[in-house]
Amino acid sequence: MLLNFLFLTVLITCIHASKVIVSVGGLKGENIFVPQIIHARVNDQIIFSWVSGSHSVVESDLPRSCAKSAKADAFSSGGEFTAPNKTMVLLATDIGIKYFYCDVPGHCENGMYGTIIISDDLLTLTPTLEVSSAGPESTLINDNGSPLYFESAQTPIIIIGTLVGAGVLIIVGSILLYMYLKREKKMKEQKIFSNDHNIFQIYSQVVTQE
Repeated sequence: MLLNFLFLTVLITCIHASKVIVSVGGLKGENIFVPQIIHARVNDQIIFSWVSGSHSVVESDLPRSCAKSAKADAFSSGGEFTAPNKTMVLLATDIGIKYFYCDVPGHCENGMYGTIIISDDLLTLTPTLEVSSAGPESTLINDNGSPLYFESAQTPIIIIGTLVGAGVLIIVGSILLYMYLKREKKMKEQKIFSNDHNIFQIYSQVVTQE
């Protein structure tokens, strides 16, 4: 039973760990992050992928701020890099909101900043946050470099993945529960059979003595 519990715990962690892709720079050379508002869960990997131009990723302390965060452990790309040979992976470790911007002169001032919302439920939206200045159509970059277009700054592919993962989790959990109950039933039957056998032996001995 303990082994099944540990396996289920590891499975839950694996299912909920996803990759969230953020395009650094637009397909037409725009100075933007797409999506501008990033939704992630704890243990997700937020992957910044340079698409066009020269940009940086620097954490700030306030929304739409163009000043570097005062935190000692603030995340940063470590300088300015030019597309397309650059990616930066940020692990979502804690629930909360983080802000970031491009430190290249003039980029942040013209709207190249973003927000990361890390929660325990991807379906929880924050309607008070600003919608991406890139417009209603947002662009993500697939692993093979091809663009994926969605109609909001929320990442639908992650939501779908979460729902599919939840379905898989339910199926696997049901299988484990069935196996456990079947095992318990078998052990109970063996115990009953053993008790009946012992009673039969005692009865046989009594009859023999008579």
